[in-house]
Formats: sequence, structure tokens, C-alpha cells
Amino acid sequence: MRLWWLKIVVALLSSWALISLTWGSFVIEDYDGLKIGLKALRSEEEVSWLYDEWQLTVDRTYEEPGERERRYEIFKDNLRFIDEHNHPKNNHTYTLGLNELADLSYEEYQAKYLVPWMGEDPLFSSGRDELAAEELNDGDLEQIPDSKDWRMSGSVSPVVNQGSCGSCWAWAAAGAVEGLHHIRTGQMIRVSAQQLVDCVKMCRGCDGGRATRAMDYIRKNGGVDSLENYPYTGKDGVCRNNRAKLVSIDEWRQIIPIAGEMELKRIVARQPVAISTDAEAREFQLYKGGIFNGKCQIKTNHAMVVIGYGSENGQDYWLIKNTWGFNWGEHGYVKMARNINSKKGLCGLMTHAVYPIIS
Repeated sequence: MRLWWLKIVVALLSSWALISLTWGSFVIEDYDGLKIGLKALRSEEEVSWLYDEWQLTVDRTYEEPGERERRYEIFKDNLRFIDEHNHPKNNHTYTLGLNELADLSYEEYQAKYLVPWMGEDPLFSSGRDELAAEELNDGDLEQIPDSKDWRMSGSVSPVVNQGSCGSCWAWAAAGAVEGLHHIRTGQMIRVSAQQLVDCVKMCRGCDGGRATRAMDYIRKNGGVDSLENYPYTGKDGVCRNNRAKLVSIDEWRQIIPIAGEMELKRIVARQPVAISTDAEAREFQLYKGGIFNGKCQIKTNHAMVVIGYGSENGQDYWLIKNTWGFNWGEHGYVKMARNINSKKGLCGLMTHAVYPIIS
């Protein structure tokens, strides 16, 4: 009888050890001080400290009574999402982090930073037929380098923060134009995105637009002023069209998606290219580093500039400059998966790829 009871006790202890080991390796993080599993990986004190440090890092202050507390709850929710994504069990090629947008709810992020009708509203069509891609030949392919980063030659201006103004389209056009101007002349003159916001009539200023329209304005206007002379305000203003025309272009072209990513690579090898993409995913909002290959659609709602490409751990990527501040992504940049076997590219980045031409 005693031997029988001993076997039962040993079996129970073995089962409890197995359960304990399982809980120990799969702990759900809890930010309200409750212990789910064996322990809470982040205490309320730690999260509060992270919030304070984050505010200092991004220079964020709140004026309205109760706003800091409300933002803290959003911050905690985003931190939960970040920690879950970054867990090693998920084996992602990119990480999330407490970037510039960590105190925005997903709904606020979409409303503040995205232009949902960018790829659909007839107002944002180019107004011209797409120009066919130049035909590739074997000689062209041999001359395309395996990697490119236009920052290395000084052809990329510093990262900016567009703020609450939906001016990504203007900054994308400005980045492509000023980059080509530097490549051709050796002078980095930062193009005034504010002039484009104020003066491109076929766009909606801070409510959105298209880089094609911005480049067409620069072409027809005979040039555009510098950021120094016509500074960014982050809001719609009255067009000051009689400005200096320091940077000009002769033409612009849109890459037809059917040409594929090899055509975009060929163009980026010689100059930066403005693109539009789907940035709706919460993972994109909280992106911190690595090669982004998250779920997205081919509809476009955000514009950026492709300033290079390369490969990392066997994965090809596009190097893209964003306008959400230095604390977003990899110091303001994102790497997006390249060569994904889709004519429209990851998140539709091939659907509105445009570049300026200086004869």
C-alpha cells in the first residue's frame, strides 16, 4: 500500500514539474502588476520608467490635463504589441520598438499619417500617360551594382518629421529631385516641400497628394525654391509662387509596375526614386529595424523615397527614407523586402514609382 502511494506522489510531482517548466518558458507579460505564468516580465514601475525615458528621447510633452495619463495607457498597449512581436518564437526578420509614434493608437496613426485615397482618388492620377520603361539589355544588367546607398555620396538630405501634415508626397518628390540635382551638380540644395504643399493645385496640401503632381509642378514652374528660403511649417499656407527657382527638372517618368523590381533597381542605381506604399499595418507604425516583410496590401497611402538597396542575411531589401522623424525605424529609414515575386512589389511600392529627369 505504501509503495502504491509513493508511486502516485512521484507521478504528481513529475506532472507539476512539467507544468512549471512549460509556464516558465512561456510567460505572458502583464503590465498591471499581475503575474501570468511564473512572473511578470515588465512591472508597472519598469513600464513607467520606459515611458519617462521615451518622452525624453522624442521630446514629447503634453499640455492638456489628463493627456499624459491617457497617452500612457496607449503606450502600454503598444509596448505589449511590440514585446509579443519581438518574442524569439515568432522569428521575424524585423523588430518593433518605442519609436516616434509609440503614444498613438492604431486609429490615430492611420488618421494622422496616412492618405487612404492616395492611390484611388482620380484627383491624384498623374494627369499624363505613364511613360514606358526603357528596355533593358545585358549590358545594362552588368553595370548595375549589387548594392547602393545614396547617403554615402551626400545625395540624401537629413531625415525630417512631417508632423500632423499629410505632406509625405511633397517630401518624397523633394527627396528625389534634390538627390538627382546633387548627383548632377555636386550641390545639395534641399527642396522646399512647403512650396509644393502650398502651390501644387492638383493636390490637397496637408490632406494628401501625389509625387507625380509635385514633379509636374516643378517642371512647369521652371523650378522650386530651397527649404532654407521657403521653410516648412507643417500646415497649409498661401502659395508664394514668385520664389527663386534654385532646383529644376526637365521631365519625370513613372515606372510601369509590369517592368518589375529589376527596373526599379536599375533606376535607383543612378538616382533616388519617389514611391507610394501601403503603410497601414500596425507593425509599420512601430517599426524599429531589420527587413520589413509584414502583411500589407497593394493599395497606397503613404509616400517615401527609395535611396538604395542591398542584401542582408540572404534577404534582398530596398533602403527607403521616411519622414516620421529620426526616432522612427533605423534613424528615419526602413528596409523593405525586395524581389518578392510580385510585379507591384511589397506593399504596392511599384505602383507609383516616379523619378525626375535632368537632361
